[in-house]
Amino acid sequence: MTRKLAIKVFLLTLLITGLVLQACGAAPNKFEVMSFDVKPKDVIVGEAAIIKATVASVSEKEETYDVALMVNGIAQDREIITIPAGGTKDVTFSLVQRKAGNYKVAIGDKSATLVVRDVSPPDFRILEFRIEPDEVDVGERVVITAKVKNAGGSKGSYPAQLKINDVQAEVQTVSLEPGKDILVIFVRNEDEPGTYTVTLGDATGKYVVNEPVIPIQITNPQVPAPPASSSRCCPEGG
Repeated sequence: MTRKLAIKVFLLTLLITGLVLQACGAAPNKFEVMSFDVKPKDVIVGEAAIIKATVASVSEKEETYDVALMVNGIAQDREIITIPAGGTKDVTFSLVQRKAGNYKVAIGDKSATLVVRDVSPPDFRILEFRIEPDEVDVGERVVITAKVKNAGGSKGSYPAQLKINDVQAEVQTVSLEPGKDILVIFVRNEDEPGTYTVTLGDATGKYVVNEPVIPIQITNPQVPAPPASSSRCCPEGG
């Protein structure tokens, strides 16, 4: 029994060794990374970073390599590639992380740090606020313009609410991607004279409406007749 057991162990060892050698021959780990790039290196949660590398064969014959994308020391993805003797091949991985943090990304002996940030909410700002002209007569047009910019980290909608003397006069709703801006235009015609205060977001201003000056017109002017002249007669002969 002992001899039979020893023979079985020996045969099993040979089988395992053969399989290991075959696997190593099919996908050797020895390759050289010629170039390595991560773009972008700063992303938000859920955004993909693209990792590219050029792998060179170090063998004198065609070989198949198991190229692993390592993230913090753990294989996140892998690609099996075949490279001819002395040749190179490009590999590309797409990496998406669901948690904010700094990640060490590596292929072979090349590595880089990927920064993953939480998504920031939209942040709308009013820029280049103008009132033109700022003084008009009753019934004349006043144009109010401004740029609405999304300075936040995600897309959102913003109701650009124009208030005149603290009363809502008009609303324009805009939808903007992060970093984008749009021009909003409001036109006013006032029927009453006075000073009007304008509010748009955190921007304020004012314009003045005057009563129009009506020129006085004189129709059929009556020109008074000149006074009658009196003549004095002198007696003849003095």
